[in-house]
Amino acid sequence: YITFVDRKYHCNNRDGHGHLNVRHAIAKSCNILFYKLGQAISIDILAEYARKFGLGHKTGIVFQEASGLIPTSAWKIKTKGEQWWMGETLSASIGQSYLLVTPIQVARFISAIFTGYLVQPRILSEETITKAPLQIRPETLDFLQDSMRKVVTSGTGQRVNTVKDLTIFAKSGTAQACAFKTDPNNPNSHTSAVLEHAWFASHFRYKNEKPLTMVIMVENVGSARVAINIAKKIFTQYRQLMAKQLETN
Repeated sequence: YITFVDRKYHCNNRDGHGHLNVRHAIAKSCNILFYKLGQAISIDILAEYARKFGLGHKTGIVFQEASGLIPTSAWKIKTKGEQWWMGETLSASIGQSYLLVTPIQVARFISAIFTGYLVQPRILSEETITKAPLQIRPETLDFLQDSMRKVVTSGTGQRVNTVKDLTIFAKSGTAQACAFKTDPNNPNSHTSAVLEHAWFASHFRYKNEKPLTMVIMVENVGSARVAINIAKKIFTQYRQLMAKQLETN
């Protein structure tokens, strides 16, 4: 943990990860790296980069969708009537605080890391492809790709690395869920604890076939392991399907 204003900000691993470089800190989802970054930059810089990756904006998909929320200091003054506190930046740096994103935004974000552009999601292949260049340096994208590969080879997503013939890049995580009252119509009802949502975002390829992006989000299960296990089953079945298709061809 690190201490900030007499409060302990813990890593997800309460026993600690030991000495890590930046890539391995991402691979193992070590909160400490991001807390340190949160101390070094403002919430507005964090928001600027989130928006560069398309977060906080509707993707343009034909279905009804939410914009999500990428908080800024100006947003908090306008909506909450108070200044932004650095401790909130520490929370936002690991995806908590007021931050809200949708699964389709995350899918678009992950794809952009590997293609170099943000694309408007389509339902039909005949639809026009609409895309915009990602305003991120190529060496930064290389770093992110390498870090996501390490998630699978030596980090939190190692269990999917056993699926043969697939090259997988991924990031697992959990999303903090709000507490709720057992009876919303009764102000005296007690508040129940809510388990976190599980995430697993991936970019993968079977041999030399076309790469795909997949995002899994499972509500109120408390651990990213649930999403990782689902991903492994999907990867295994996808590999079997592709192997069968290639044999037929």
